[in-house]
Amino acid sequence: MPERVTLKDVAARAGVAVTTVSSALHRNGRVSEKQRQTIQALAREMGYEPKMAAQLLRSNSTGHIGLLLPGHLEGDISESGHAGPIMSNFVRACENRDIPYHVEIVTAAGDFEPPRQIVGGLVDGVLVGGYIDDRLNDWLASRGFPWVSVDEVADYCVLSADDEGMYQAVQRLAALGHRRFAYAGRPGTHSTHRLAMEGFHKAIGEFHLEFRPDMDLKMFVSKSRPALLQEATEWAQQLFAAPDRPTAILCHDMVLARGIIYQALRSGLDVPRDLSLVAVGMSADAEKSLPCLSALEVNFEGIVDQAMSLLVRKLRKEPAMQQPQLRRIVPELVMRQTVAPPPQ
Repeated sequence: MPERVTLKDVAARAGVAVTTVSSALHRNGRVSEKQRQTIQALAREMGYEPKMAAQLLRSNSTGHIGLLLPGHLEGDISESGHAGPIMSNFVRACENRDIPYHVEIVTAAGDFEPPRQIVGGLVDGVLVGGYIDDRLNDWLASRGFPWVSVDEVADYCVLSADDEGMYQAVQRLAALGHRRFAYAGRPGTHSTHRLAMEGFHKAIGEFHLEFRPDMDLKMFVSKSRPALLQEATEWAQQLFAAPDRPTAILCHDMVLARGIIYQALRSGLDVPRDLSLVAVGMSADAEKSLPCLSALEVNFEGIVDQAMSLLVRKLRKEPAMQQPQLRRIVPELVMRQTVAPPPQ
């Protein structure tokens, strides 16, 4: 059976961008009438057929969906270990479904400004990637606008089950023989941080492991990488000076993990022979420098794909979507070079 022709196939044959083909076929955007007719004729010749999801969206209104990313600067978003993967997987999911899309950064600072893509009637529904500001939440609710949250709790949301992932990480370390644990994380403002802490504490209790919150727990609030690294090294220095120091540390940030490893080496400790670490993050960050970090890797592709499916179902007004929907996807525990049995 021949493979289905996609927008990318048409774009490659026409020698133009996928967005140009999308604009030509959906009759929007800055495409000349001559180019539009040429691309439409080529698409017919190749046997291109829009996917059902795109047809359903177009019959609703604009045929476009959007992504709202809470943040401040475009550079911060693209380089973020959270917002960046959400954005890239959103673009991929839209192109796989042949759905035109918009991406917008919504800042929580200053006076509230409603998202331009919604106010301007550019989209039929949106995904909200990350922390949902109360003002944005209330505004979306007041309009009854279709939206699905990515990795934050809402009536319709898809979350990374970081509690289950962190539980598995502690369980794996305990099976290797580790008994004394420490935790480097962030305040529970975001769902991912809150869930990870819950999973950590659950595992510590169920496996009867040693953990002293006054010494072995640190919540980091700095936003800049240099400040985080400095704070992590200072905390680790105090931690390693104790005669009964932890042999395993869980980090909800790879920047924190790098700072801790740096201080471990300065303190004469070998990673992983003397100290094991597992950090939450992406494989690209885990493998940027030695030792490559063992990690809980969030499945952003699966999370965004599930969120897209929920949004499409909402736009189709399926009866089941009248009730709140929550999906959870467990992150993958990937062992690399920072985990070993504890020293005897």
